[in-house]
Amino acid sequence: MIARTLSGNAPPLTFLITLWALTVIFLALAVVGAVAWWRGRSTATPEQRGKLTCLTMAGIPAGVVGLFLLNWAIGVTW
Repeated sequence: MIARTLSGNAPPLTFLITLWALTVIFLALAVVGAVAWWRGRSTATPEQRGKLTCLTMAGIPAGVVGLFLLNWAIGVTW
């Protein structure tokens, strides 16, 4: 699939749908992690703060992967 997109040929529709779906999922995970951290940072107990920190640490790579997929999806689609 990747070779076809790099060669300049149009990728199959299922590939585009999967790519855009993964993009939305990863960016949504990043947003959920950031919002959960923001809402819980002031009222959380120390144990909950640890959980929120773990959620944020998972959200950062999800955001990076989501932005990479978004860049790739835009480049492949248009």
